[in-house]
Amino acid sequence: MGSKTTNYEFSLPDDNDYTDQMPYNSNFSSIDTILKNQEEAVNCITPQVSDELIDSVAIAEFLSGTKSGAFDVDVLGTAVIGVLRAYAVSATDAMQIIETTGGDRYTRHYTSGAWSAWI
Repeated sequence: MGSKTTNYEFSLPDDNDYTDQMPYNSNFSSIDTILKNQEEAVNCITPQVSDELIDSVAIAEFLSGTKSGAFDVDVLGTAVIGVLRAYAVSATDAMQIIETTGGDRYTRHYTSGAWSAWI
């Protein structure tokens, strides 16, 4: 067998090597695992569009992650479509940011067990 690739050490047969299926099967199994791990990592950060109306109750305890879809009027005072990103800042503090399809951005903070008003 020839050499190995730099990053994942896939087998690279030399031109004069006897052709054997095993290195190729091993390479493809490794590639399959790597691609699946990448897909799962992307799905963790890609917002899932909600089919249901997102209301203030649905996001009251949403301290980390991403939601997207249609937000009920009780969230911002007007119905909007957008993306909500929530970040846990510490064990007791968090923040939420809504970016609407109209280009507006709203932020609020969670501290002392309560959410601030959207600004």
